[in-house]
Amino acid sequence: MSDYRGQDLKERDFTGAELRGADFRGADLQGAQFTGADLRGADFRGADLRGAELFGANLSGADFRGAQLKRMMIQDSDLRGADFRGADWDQADIEPLPDELIVGLAPEALQGELLR
Repeated sequence: MSDYRGQDLKERDFTGAELRGADFRGADLQGAQFTGADLRGADFRGADLRGAELFGANLSGADFRGAQLKRMMIQDSDLRGADFRGADWDQADIEPLPDELIVGLAPEALQGELLR
């Protein structure tokens, strides 16, 4: 398991990376790229993902509780079992919106672009 806790990883390119179960708690991931990354079970609690791009990523079972997700973009990614409780979604964008219930993605709890 990769340990990135509290690290400054701004603008880092994790394209295609195998990061299953990685620990990103409290990391600064502003503008990071995770295209095609395997992030199953990764821990992003309290991480700063403002402006990060997660395209075609596997985020199943990932934990985003309390994370800063402003302007983050998630497209065509697997969100099954991911936990977004308490995350700040202002101006975040998920496309397409998942059909299944994702923990913390209840419409009444969301703000910004997700409600358009």
